Amino acid sequence: MDKKHLPFTSIAQAAGAIRRRELSPVELVKAVLERTGRVESRLNAFITLLGDQALQDAHSAEAEIAAGQYRGPLHGIPVALKDIIMTRNVLTTCGSKALAEWVPDQDATIVGKLKEAGAIIVGKNNLHEFAAILPSQHFGPADNPWKPGHISGGSSSGSAVAVSAGQCIGAIGTDTGGSVRLPAAFCGVVGLLPTFGRVSHQGVVTLSWSMDNAGPLTRTVEDSAIMLTAISGFDSQDPVSADIPVPDFVTSLKSKLQGLRIGVPKDDYFLPSASPEVQQAFRSALSVLEDLGARVEEVTIPHGYLSTFVGDLLSRSEAGSFHRVLFSQRPSDYGPEIRLRILESRFFLAHHFIKAQRIRTLLVREIRQALSRADVIATPTTPETAPPRLPSGAPSRPILEPRYTRMWNMAGFPAISVPCGFDSQGLPIGLHLGGRAFDEATILRAAHAYERATSWHTRQPPVAAP
Repeated sequence: MDKKHLPFTSIAQAAGAIRRRELSPVELVKAVLERTGRVESRLNAFITLLGDQALQDAHSAEAEIAAGQYRGPLHGIPVALKDIIMTRNVLTTCGSKALAEWVPDQDATIVGKLKEAGAIIVGKNNLHEFAAILPSQHFGPADNPWKPGHISGGSSSGSAVAVSAGQCIGAIGTDTGGSVRLPAAFCGVVGLLPTFGRVSHQGVVTLSWSMDNAGPLTRTVEDSAIMLTAISGFDSQDPVSADIPVPDFVTSLKSKLQGLRIGVPKDDYFLPSASPEVQQAFRSALSVLEDLGARVEEVTIPHGYLSTFVGDLLSRSEAGSFHRVLFSQRPSDYGPEIRLRILESRFFLAHHFIKAQRIRTLLVREIRQALSRADVIATPTTPETAPPRLPSGAPSRPILEPRYTRMWNMAGFPAISVPCGFDSQGLPIGLHLGGRAFDEATILRAAHAYERATSWHTRQPPVAAP
């Protein structure tokens, strides 16, 4: 393999080369660490780097593989974790001064699964404080690798940046209203939200009990399927973990799209709210899917316009409950935005929460009805591309980031964002595909077919060493 492009290889490509003994895990880990050394001061994608440990683990992986103990496609692959995921003996800050010195004594279940699969953890990624609304004031924002000074999305900002910029080959983020898929769209990578309960949440610090989920950020859809297969499965330590079989998601990618029904919401809340360039990229993506054999049909989600407001009320209420003790002990260590959200949650009444849950039930029913007419529901991932940010890390103008993504967390259904173009500024645009519960295979298949028919995912950001 071309050493110059190693940091931008896919998991599938690297795994094949490692299995054939054409590529060493040590060589691959060194390549991404060297890349990080060149660009990290500009991007701020990591809170903690684990270079020495990663190299030690790479040597161990190399020895295992040489001894015929190959574990599978993640063996020897350098990955990163959002710094809200507990990692044994490694600083886990949640992007907050309140936990700036916290070192857990155990791994989250998904970390254990990654290690069991042979993945090599190269670091903990930057994020919005406690996975909430804005970048951490304590650690600073992760910059967009496609255009300096533009937001990278949130809250899994550093994870998307690191994958996009070649600082790791894959990453795990968390998603409560779009926090994997939004930064994936803004940074030109693939972001996957699994079905609620598919992936254990044990050991992942909570923002919203009923909507949090962990999922992969990768360079290709096949890589997402590889990572999802590795991290899925029942966990008795997680009360909402689903005890159902885990399919081989990679195998499901091979089926064609002939006859696949793709639903496009006709409600004014959806496509008309997107910028002209995003609308054009989305329509072009639909044309590609039709050429591949899919059939596009209109569907309706009449109360979709309530999803952002209702989802925000629910997540604020649940975050306020979760942070009640720590916040009472260390309020000044919380940044101003997350502090305000927690304080505001105290003014929500029980009837507000119950009414929000009733609207949520209505939304879930409408999404199910739409999915009875379609196999996949398609929208853009975001209504616009990444806007410039203020010095605080906040966007320079109000944006409608979770407009198309929040409802999938509320329903607990899977969804994926895949690159589908660039705007006139050279900023990435994402295509969003959502599907039925525990049917990740269908959205992965559709996204993979689209990806193979296009070349958007092959572009590399123009980030350069300072």
